[in-house]
Amino acid sequence: MGFSGKPSKGCAPCRAKRTKCDLVQPACTQCVRKNRVCTGYRNEQDLLFRNETKLVMRKAQRKNDGTDSASSMFADQLLQCQDLMHYQHPSRGAAVEEEAVLHFFANYNEKFFLSDSEGGQGGFDYLLPVFQEDMNSGGPIPEIIRANGLAALGNAKGCPELLVAARAKQVKVLRQLNKRLQDPATSLSNSSILTCLMLGVFENIICDSPQVRTNKIVLSGQITNHPSQCAQATTYHLKGASALASLRGPSQFDDDIGHGIYARMRGSLLAHCLQTRQPLPDFVLAFLDNEQISQRDFEPEFYKLLARLCKKRNS
Repeated sequence: MGFSGKPSKGCAPCRAKRTKCDLVQPACTQCVRKNRVCTGYRNEQDLLFRNETKLVMRKAQRKNDGTDSASSMFADQLLQCQDLMHYQHPSRGAAVEEEAVLHFFANYNEKFFLSDSEGGQGGFDYLLPVFQEDMNSGGPIPEIIRANGLAALGNAKGCPELLVAARAKQVKVLRQLNKRLQDPATSLSNSSILTCLMLGVFENIICDSPQVRTNKIVLSGQITNHPSQCAQATTYHLKGASALASLRGPSQFDDDIGHGIYARMRGSLLAHCLQTRQPLPDFVLAFLDNEQISQRDFEPEFYKLLARLCKKRNS
């Protein structure tokens, strides 16, 4: 057992910022005050020691066998990655998921800019309030964000085990979303529409994996989808979000959170329509022509120009 020294029990954001964490449940005062995600606290006892038996055995075997150093180094990295995701130690798995959530918010959290510049120069964060609300209500947003973060970390670290864990969470989110869509009270909620968009983000992240591009990684017992199938899945989720937004109508603009989610969906729709030479859906065009909505929209004339471009490319 390797002794790691006394670790901090504080949350990941406080540890990263080297600020004192007061360990208040469910979120520490520092995170609440700075409007950031508090990812919870670690189990100090579980982190005090780490099991290095397998790694020591691997190094000893490599020394005796005289194996190639490059391949042995890759094997050691894969072994460490597998140990990282070993769920016999819940706090270790939780630490990886903490990192995944922080990685997602740092790299994939697109902000919403209003015409009146509310939200400051960094824009309005519509994702964090939905994340916190679903944390309390058991909604799917925290789980899909963990899945996206794990997939992104798996790509960055070259760790197939993280991609497997991400796919397992994505499947769980699909089940949650199906149940919510059957309930009239939640089918058109911010959480449901945003979950569809985040599922599309997940497929985009998975497609960026070198293992996926070469079909060399096994997920859930089967070879993962070809990149073209990932693109089809992304389109499927985007159309799902679009259908929900169309059914919801102008009520989604009653608050900045709904408006921000719609703006993200519209941006994804524009990119998709430009790429596939399809016109924008009619409900998007209707919202662009609505003067009351356009008053607080960000650069509405620019989006009207892009809408005309989509129509021109389709003709």
